[in-house]
Amino acid sequence: MFFIYLDNLRNQKLGVYRFSKNYSDLDNSLLIGDTVTVFFIDRPDKGENINIDLIQLNKNEKVILDKLEYDNKEKRFLVLMIIVGIVSIGLSYLYFKRLILKT
Repeated sequence: MFFIYLDNLRNQKLGVYRFSKNYSDLDNSLLIGDTVTVFFIDRPDKGENINIDLIQLNKNEKVILDKLEYDNKEKRFLVLMIIVGIVSIGLSYLYFKRLILKT
């Protein structure tokens, strides 16, 4: 996981998770003390250590972390949850169908 801690956001760390776990482009683009602009979703849940809803990260008007990456991650998660839901419904149907046929 890659995360940043900003001076003016003392109460939260912002981060990004990549399935590939390759953060070298982010590591090479940022140095301690750099001025950056961040776009993120502020979550009220303080139980999380790192807010991974970092949408976009800019440094000197250059996009370091693109919004498209965040959108693609969210889409993959949504598709995965739909597939899991369909499989769960299918397995439940087969299970209850067997119970009905046994009686």
